[in-house]
Amino acid sequence: METSSRSSVHRGDAAKNFRPQPGVKTPLSWRFLVSFVGLIGAIGAVLGSQRHQTLALRRELQVARLETGELIQLRAENQRLKAQVIPDALLERLRADHAALPRLRAELEGLRKASDPPGR
Repeated sequence: METSSRSSVHRGDAAKNFRPQPGVKTPLSWRFLVSFVGLIGAIGAVLGSQRHQTLALRRELQVARLETGELIQLRAENQRLKAQVIPDALLERLRADHAALPRLRAELEGLRKASDPPGR
């Protein structure tokens, strides 16, 4: 039993007095820390780039939504205006009637003059 207690004390002393030998890498060397910081920086750059792209796409989506709403309104207005359009045949008939008005007025005036007694 005495040897086991000595070995545990010996192991404790060895852990306290541990010194790395020259040329032997320690578990957390400066190369590891530099690599770790570089990795964190690269991850940050990727996340920043993705954030930038996400914001740009959100702005583009907002513009597209506004344009879509405007397009819907324009289509509704177009349908309303199409419903108000006078058919071509009716339009031609109205134009012919409008052109005939001066002639009909002159004819009406002539008939009035002919039907009026001369002394009046």
